[in-house]
Amino acid sequence: MVWQIPLSNGMVALVDDDDIDRVSRLPERFTSKVRINAATGCHEWMAYRDRDGYGTFSLGDQKVLAHRFAYEEVVSPIPDGLVIDHLCRNPSCVNSEHLEPVTPRENLMRGFNRNVVLHHAGHCLQGHTDISIHSSGRRICRTCDARRHRELKDRRRAA
Repeated sequence: MVWQIPLSNGMVALVDDDDIDRVSRLPERFTSKVRINAATGCHEWMAYRDRDGYGTFSLGDQKVLAHRFAYEEVVSPIPDGLVIDHLCRNPSCVNSEHLEPVTPRENLMRGFNRNVVLHHAGHCLQGHTDISIHSSGRRICRTCDARRHRELKDRRRAA
């Protein structure tokens, strides 16, 4: 069954029984800071978010990440050594169905940072295939790196 839930901002959220069941397991002080996005199914944290978009929640004198709190309250404790991955790619989402515990490496490899793109694509963003692995473990396009060094050298010479 789909329910119409009036929101404090005058809008109405459409939620199903599964959403109601999951949200009802969380404390009112927490759920009052959550808005359900009917289009995406995300339960978006509307209170304070850090610079990366992750919600934070005060639990006594301790700050906790809202998505981790929601997962542990609704599903189970997060196993040691694992982190929570947002399957929806929305860092403010606290919907336990959009969260999955994974290793830090798996979480990184699912992301979109430049080195992950290089790893999956086998070429840099410019299309060069001359990729090498730096001593730090980073993947570097030799062609782009040589261009950056030339430009830096030219700027220093001109100054």
